[in-house]
Amino acid sequence: MTLPAYVRWPLAALLVAHGAVHVLGFISTFELAQIEEIGGPTLIVTGLDNGHPVMLALGIVWLIAMLAFMVAGIGVALRAPWSLPLAAVIAGLSLIPTILWWNDAWRGALLSGVILVAIVALRPRFTTPRPPGAGWGGPHSSSKAATPSGGNAGHLSTLPHRR
Repeated sequence: MTLPAYVRWPLAALLVAHGAVHVLGFISTFELAQIEEIGGPTLIVTGLDNGHPVMLALGIVWLIAMLAFMVAGIGVALRAPWSLPLAAVIAGLSLIPTILWWNDAWRGALLSGVILVAIVALRPRFTTPRPPGAGWGGPHSSSKAATPSGGNAGHLSTLPHRR
């Protein structure tokens, strides 16, 4: 990923901060603290107590979103190639609890949507296409690196074919 610094650092900070806010949903759902600003879900699963298994599962989704956004933000800062795909997936996943808690979390749902759209828009502009057969990068990604002589021993194309 070749995001310029003026895109990379604000995006990384936004992902980490957005992830940190997701902890409020987890804390509220598991009743670890009383947060008056966060009520229960307002769509689909209304009327369930926080101890209900559905609510606990949604609390885990809040926690996963928090951790994944933070990891994606750190990955963006470190230029990790997996960070933008992770951020896109978790932005989509985080729409589940934020939409269910719409009255309290509508800003988070909109921000997740903006993050998702931005990543989709940024991907073609700031990523370099890999040539065919380039693998994931790194010293052991090509078949020529498999042997000291540069041959492709161990590559499937060298196996004998049955006729």
